[in-house]
Amino acid sequence: MKSKSLLLSLLVTIIFGGLYYYLAFPALNITNVGFWFYIILLIVIFTVCNAVFGLHLKFQDLVTKKRMYKFDFKSMLVIFLIPVIIGGILLVNFVLSPLFFSGKYYERITVSDAEFTENVKEVDFNKMPLLDRTSSEKLGDRTMGQMSELVSQFDVSNMYTQINYNDEIIRVTPLEYNGWIKWITNRKNGIKGYITVNSTDGEAKLIKLDKGMKYAPSGLFNENLYRKLQLSYPTYNFESVNFEIDNEGNPYWVASVVKYVGVGLRRD
Repeated sequence: MKSKSLLLSLLVTIIFGGLYYYLAFPALNITNVGFWFYIILLIVIFTVCNAVFGLHLKFQDLVTKKRMYKFDFKSMLVIFLIPVIIGGILLVNFVLSPLFFSGKYYERITVSDAEFTENVKEVDFNKMPLLDRTSSEKLGDRTMGQMSELVSQFDVSNMYTQINYNDEIIRVTPLEYNGWIKWITNRKNGIKGYITVNSTDGEAKLIKLDKGMKYAPSGLFNENLYRKLQLSYPTYNFESVNFEIDNEGNPYWVASVVKYVGVGLRRD
């Protein structure tokens, strides 16, 4: 009975653990907080299942009504791994904090002699960005509203990444699916465009693509951008993902990766 209970508990843990991993896709990295939350979740699922499956009913207990169920308390000792894990994380982060490694943090700053006028170029006031993010979003929404064939299928993302594009300061943002139904009907061709807003003169354009973007934050299942990144690079700690274009106007997703010295503890 005990071995059967362990096998059933392990099976349920694998099923629920696999489902959670696909839905939440935590980084499989010991320095990532989400990884340890995942481990704790698996421990809780296994412990609960083992306790439930470990209950066995005896015929004589039904007759005498002395004891209906029998718990295997030894199998629940695994739950004590949780405070050990949490305590270990707190201890490691405390030891690796600036309190003990101040020199490592100090080395991040480098000082050198330089001439300000030689190293800092004069600003071209004709190319200075005058529009803030809010104004750019309004211009982008207005441009999208003029495209009747797209406005019912796509929304404008709120990314609006500011980049230097062919010596001009612009904000660029992709279109995104307008709900899961629109994803189903449009996923074959992908997201067919993005919007640029010139931060100097306010000119907004909708750039249509010959080949649509397959992966996007609004995509579902394996076409969700964040899931695609994490499942393709399961040990990477991704911090942020931005939308950018090159000088030829080709769209790219740019993902930043961080390295922690402890669990979620940064030094750079």
